Formats: sequence, structure tokens, C-alpha cells
Amino acid sequence: MKRTIILFTLLIGITSLALAQRMTKVDEATFKVPSSKKIEANLKFAKDIVISSWNRSEIGLKKTITYSDEALLTIDQQKAEEKAGVLVIETDYDMKDRKNDRYNCWSCDDENWNGKECICFQISYELMLPAGMDLSLETISGDITMGNYSGGNMELNSISGGIEIKGYRGAIRAKSISGFVDFSSPSSQGLDVAFKSVTGEIYTDFDMKLDEGSTAWSKRLNRSVNGGGKKIALETVSGDIFFRKAN
Repeated sequence: MKRTIILFTLLIGITSLALAQRMTKVDEATFKVPSSKKIEANLKFAKDIVISSWNRSEIGLKKTITYSDEALLTIDQQKAEEKAGVLVIETDYDMKDRKNDRYNCWSCDDENWNGKECICFQISYELMLPAGMDLSLETISGDITMGNYSGGNMELNSISGGIEIKGYRGAIRAKSISGFVDFSSPSSQGLDVAFKSVTGEIYTDFDMKLDEGSTAWSKRLNRSVNGGGKKIALETVSGDIFFRKAN
């Protein structure tokens, strides 16, 4: 099932030449839960990704595209199919006809970057899951946020985006190269934690310290919390790691 809603938002910017228009397109799709209850999602060029739960026996994907020119919509490519019992969702940009585009800036409010006029094309995703799903998610620079969810095994990867996880009840592995990883857990929950960073810092308000042998170039923290439980593995290269008590 798929439905498309087109919303137009006029961004009025007074420049010496013209007014700039910014528009929004929202696509919503649902997918059958695969036999393995596993999802592999590669949302390459996402600006941000929100993972949430819902009380439906299907998987939902909401995509919000912000753009300045309708012709840009042709670059967005998405496919979803079940392979060996796993739902595989892949997105990409088809740039073969867009090689001479102006610079695609990170913020749609930017007017230019490095002397080139900006175009606006950004995609935000919300992935809505029934309870108990396994998820492997990859993105390049998108920020990943996950709230209260009771799932299976989660693997979240962003190269330069931040990852924020609150109240997740399940095993998780989260890694960002240059972004932060922020995990919050109730202070009474049993966990086995394994954190490591190369040049980033590891911060926590739990009563624990870095492992012996940690240095400015290699920090590790491995502990059982409240007798142990699900494994929480967080990793960065230059980003910071936060392990917080949930409010």
C-alpha cells in the first residue's frame, strides 16, 4: 500500500535576484513482515532517520523529501524486496542526468557554498516497526534516533551522523566513525556493555570507569550492569560515546 501527499511550503527569501521556493513531498509505504522478522535497510543519503514502534503487523516507511525543484525528484531511487526471508530496503541517488547541478548544501536555508548556488534536496525517514524485529541499518551522514522499542537485535551504522538511543529493550550494536553515539537506559536495567573509541571520549553517569590500559588513543569500557543482560556495544573513531541513566 502506498499513498503520496504533496505539501507545498513557500520559503520566502529576499535576494537581489528572486524568491526561492521550498516544497515537501511525503511518501508512505508498508511492507509485509518477512518470515525471519529481519530487515536490512541501506538509506544512503538520509538527512535523518527515526526508528519507532507501532501496533500494526506490518512495517512502515515514511519518507519526507524537501526540495527546491520538482525535477530533482527523479534522482531519488528506492527498492524493497524480500531475499531469503529478509526484507531488504535500499535507496540511492541516480545522478546521471544531474551532473551539472548547483551545489546541494546540507541546509535548505543556505544560499551558496564555495561560490556555488545551492539546490535543496533532503530526505528524512521514519521506520515504523512491530515489536520483536531484527534490524540492520546503514547510512552515510544521516542522524539516527530510536526511542522506546522492544526489539530483537539492532545494528545501527552511520559514517558521520550521530546515533541516539533511548529506552531500547534488546541487544544493540551502534557505530559512527565521526559522529556521537548516545545511549540511555533505566538505572535498574541489567546490561552487558562494551564501548570503545579511538580519539573520542566516553562519558557516563553510571558508577564505572574506563578499562585499565585505556589511553588517549584507545578507550574501552566493558562492564556488567545490575548483574548483566542484553549486550550493548557502542563504537566510534573520533566521536564521543554517552551512556546515560534514563530520566
